[in-house]
This record gives sequence, C-alpha cells and structure tokens, in this order.
Amino acid sequence: MYQLNLKRLIIKVLVFLLVLSSGGILHIVFGAILSPLFYLLLCVLYVKYNHGFHRDLLIRLGISQLIVGAFMALNWIIVPFYNDLWFYVKLYLRITSVNIFLMYLLNEKEDIQRHLFGVMKFISWHAVINFVLAPLFILIAYRYENEINVNTLLFIFNYESLITFGPLELFRNQSFFWEPGILQIYLNILFYLSVFVFDSKFYRWLSALLIISTFSTTGFIILVLQILFFYWKYLFHGKSVWGRLVLLLLIPVIFILAYENVMLKTKGDGVASFDMRTYDLLNAVNLIRIFPMTGIGMDMNVYKEIQSAYLSSDLPDFTVNVFDMIGERGNTNSTIMLFASTGLILGGIYYVTLLKQHVFTKKKVVVFLIILLGNMSEPLLLGNFFLLFVCSTFYGPKFFENKNESLVYYQ
Repeated sequence: MYQLNLKRLIIKVLVFLLVLSSGGILHIVFGAILSPLFYLLLCVLYVKYNHGFHRDLLIRLGISQLIVGAFMALNWIIVPFYNDLWFYVKLYLRITSVNIFLMYLLNEKEDIQRHLFGVMKFISWHAVINFVLAPLFILIAYRYENEINVNTLLFIFNYESLITFGPLELFRNQSFFWEPGILQIYLNILFYLSVFVFDSKFYRWLSALLIISTFSTTGFIILVLQILFFYWKYLFHGKSVWGRLVLLLLIPVIFILAYENVMLKTKGDGVASFDMRTYDLLNAVNLIRIFPMTGIGMDMNVYKEIQSAYLSSDLPDFTVNVFDMIGERGNTNSTIMLFASTGLILGGIYYVTLLKQHVFTKKKVVVFLIILLGNMSEPLLLGNFFLLFVCSTFYGPKFFENKNESLVYYQ
C-alpha cells in the first residue's frame, strides 16, 4: 500500500510539473531544476513501478514520434526564414518526455482524469489562499523583474494585476502563474471535471468563484459556455425551482462582470494590455495571409525579428503606442500564432488532433474550447500540459479505459 501511494504521489507531482511548465512562475525561475526533476521522477516510475510494456503501446509511441518528427522537419525545411534547429530539437524532446509519461500512465492503467482532478483541486486551494491572504502577503512580497514582472512571495504567491471593483482595489488572482488568464484555464478545467466527469458540486462552485476572482474576460466567457453546455436541459426541465432560479441569476451576473471587465480593458486601466493583444491578433492574422502554406517557422525569435517588417496596413489607431512597446516581445496569441508558425495545413492537423484527444472523453468540444479560447491571450498552446492532450490522440480509446483487462504485457 505504501509503495502504491508513493507511486500515485509521484504521478501527481509529474502532472503538477507539467502544469508549472505551462505558465508557472516557479518554472520560469527554477526551470533548470524542475525540468531535470521531471525526468528523474519519470525514470523512478519506469525503473521501480512498472509491469513491463505493452507492445501495441510501444508501437504507437514510435509511430507518434515519427509523425511528429516528420511534421517538424517539414516545417523547418519549407519555411522561408532561417529557424534555429536547436529550438525544434528542444520542442521535440519536450514532446517526447510528455509522450513517454503518457505511455507509462496508459501502460499502468492509471486513471488520468482522476490524477488531473487531484492536481486541479490542489491548485484551486492554493488560489483560495492566494486571494484571501493577498492583503497580508503583498506586504511581505518582494518585486521580481526579469523575464516577468511580479510581486512575489517565494515565487509561490504572486500578485501583479490590480482591478478596481466598486470602492475596492483588488489584486486579480493568479496563484502559481504569471497571469490571471493562465490560472483561469486550469480552473475552467477543474469546473469541467467537476461537472462532466466527477459530479462534484463543491468544486463546481469553488472553481466558478475562483474564476471570478481572476477577473479574466476569457475565463468568464469559457465559464458561461460550460454552464450553458451542462445546464441547458436543466434550466428547462430541472425539478428544483430554486436551483433553476440560481442558475438564471448566475449567468447574467457573470455576463455583467465580463462586460465591466471588457470596458475596463478597452477604455480603462487595462487598455495597454488590450491594445497589445489586439496587435498580436492582427499581426498573426496578417502573417497567415502572407505565408498561408509555410508559415514563418516555430522559432519565436524569427517572429520578433520580422514582425515590424510585415505589419498590416489595416492596423487600427491604438489608444497607446504599441510600436514603442513591442521590443523583443513575442506574440501572446498562441491559438492564431500556431497557423502563422506552421501554415494552415499543419496548424489544421494540430487542431484536429487536439479535438480528437482521449484524455477527456465527455464533451470533447468543451475541452477544445477551453484550450483554444484560453490560449487566445497566452503563449502556451505548445506547453507541456497541453501537449499531453495532443499526444493522447495517437493511442486508441481502449487504452484510456481503466478496466481493460485484455492487455498483455511483455517484459
């Protein structure tokens, strides 16, 4: 029992490291330690806790690696700009590590959804502490300015974006992450798991309240979409009149919060961020128009070098001078930037693969929208956590069934 619990703990730590590598401040600061730790723990699992390898899983792992490698090599060859090959090698190694971890989970018939649920619950409780104790923690936090700018306490409790809400001035909840918009993605995944998979009313409400604490417009929109997906029939056919009334009141409240948030970001204190993200969207779309088949390559340094040379003539008059703020900044809209990097065909294949993921089997379109919309303002679509979903497509649905006793393992 002790060994079994230690194995599950290691798996949850590995999942948490995947999350940290996809938006966590700890990974930005201590990536040189956390990345080797991931590989070390993965080796421990394979050496100490495995029952041999299923032949079909090994074959699918090999095929998926060949396909990914071929697509990346094709992109590197056909792009019209020189992309650093080492960038592609590093990305391929990251994909390989995620793929090997996924194969282990399938090989051991681990309940991936339950592991993800456990990690998202942990993040939610950290977010509660981060938000409630913000008035205290901000007094002892120190300023960190390097790759990111943030007020932090040991890089665990982080505060940067302020929002005025009536007479109150609050720090938007961002928990472990460099922006509130990243936290809302994982909280929306927790809401999804609580609603569509595990039927947890407590975490359903907790995740919804925490999404509101991020004051993320995208988070509000995704939450409303999930509520409509899940409660549509309940609103009209539910037996509880009070429950239906609460839902009918909740949706307009979230819409009002989203509207106020949009107004603040388009005309208020957040206008600079809004203008920069509008620029990111329009510039990425313009690059797709110019290089629809090849893209510019996946090396973000190429984008930084050429973005000014390929500006659209249809850019609006921004409230702030975005051209003085660009500098060495990359594009934050990874959802659209994927097409600008890989071209329409390879980008389309990626999204089809993401839509067909097997990690979450219920309401796949909801999962797709969470990842797609969430990354409209974040450069994380190729982050390790999201690569887990793409890699899952290469394995048959039977491997994601926890009670599949027909597997034959080979030592």
